[in-house]
Amino acid sequence: MHSTPCVGARLAEEQIATELAVSRSPVREAVAELQRVGLAERSGLHDRRLFVPTEKFVADLFDLWVILESTQIYLSSLRANQDDHEEIAGLLDRMKAALGSKGRYAKLARTFSELLKNGCDNDLLNDVVNGHAKYLRWLRAIYYIGETESLREIHGDHVTIFKWYCDRSLTGLMGVHRNAHESAACQGIASCHRLPSARARAQPQSIEANWCMSSAGQQAR
Repeated sequence: MHSTPCVGARLAEEQIATELAVSRSPVREAVAELQRVGLAERSGLHDRRLFVPTEKFVADLFDLWVILESTQIYLSSLRANQDDHEEIAGLLDRMKAALGSKGRYAKLARTFSELLKNGCDNDLLNDVVNGHAKYLRWLRAIYYIGETESLREIHGDHVTIFKWYCDRSLTGLMGVHRNAHESAACQGIASCHRLPSARARAQPQSIEANWCMSSAGQQAR
């Protein structure tokens, strides 16, 4: 079972449930999942429509993400002290030792990202960054992202980010983020500060609601 509504189509739960011959419950969950990853938007109190961002939207999203991520780390760096620097430096050593294990490195990289941003006390910026995350999930879910970088190269980027963090350089942070994102994409490590450049990516895979609606059909069996 699957459904392939057009972009902009109204996601009427009752109608979809009737077409798929299932109850509304799995359809409601499927539509909610589409909204969670940014593929559906609410246009009214009970009205949601299928939304697929344009290429320009994705390019703008990438530019905004570089600015937000870099600024959040920069503001955090302004409040960091020597103990913070030593903690992150120690973590980088552990990350280097974990280069042979992708899973372990990914876990440490998430901690690295959290430590870099912990000192940012701009609540409005933090809220915007958190709200922005759904679009990052959308990019990971919809675009094919090939692994073009080794963990050693990624670790090198992390070391450079830490250098600019210690130097409290917003320009340096923005530069390394932009260069890293434009030169490579790494699907396997979600928290390594990288997504593919929207301007340099290949065409997206077929953008349909099949995966969500198929899930609804399977749950009804």
